[in-house]
Amino acid sequence: MTQVQHWLSNPENAAQAGQAAQHFVTSHAGALNRLEAELEALLNTPPNQSHE
Repeated sequence: MTQVQHWLSNPENAAQAGQAAQHFVTSHAGALNRLEAELEALLNTPPNQSHE
């Protein structure tokens, strides 16, 4: 049985999987922007200086 078939025959499990996926997406919102800001700070740091 494929996962899709399982969810089609078990709507409660499909709803739980959907909620877990939504939580994952929400908890990682803005991650790319945070990474970009960190990289920009590192790239603008003069050599021989650490960035914390």
